[in-house]
Amino acid sequence: MSTNGESFPIEVPLVYSGSIDEPIPLLNHFSMAVSGPEFFLILGQVSPPPLVGSPEQQFVQARQLAHVTVKILGRYALSFERAVELRALLDNQIEGELQRRQESKTS
Repeated sequence: MSTNGESFPIEVPLVYSGSIDEPIPLLNHFSMAVSGPEFFLILGQVSPPPLVGSPEQQFVQARQLAHVTVKILGRYALSFERAVELRALLDNQIEGELQRRQESKTS
C-alpha cells in the first residue's frame, strides 16, 4: 500500500480453516518433478504388501508382485520461490531437531 508515495507492509494474521480433528496420515513416499519454473511435489504413503508364510514362501509371493501401490495423499505445484521457502522451513526445523537430539545425548 502507498501513502504519499511511501510504501509500507500490511500484515494480516492467517487463520487455517478445516477441522483440527482431521486424521494426520503418515507420509513416507515423496516424488518431485520440475517442469519449467514449477516444482511438482507428490506426497504419498506406501504400505508393505501382506506376505504370509515362511520366509521362502514370502520371497516367492514378493517375486510375483507386479508393483506396490503408492497412495497419493497430495499433489502440489510450487514456484521456485515457494520451493526455496519450503526448503528453508524444513532445514530450520530439521536443524533444531538435530540440535535437540544432540543436547539430549550429552545431558
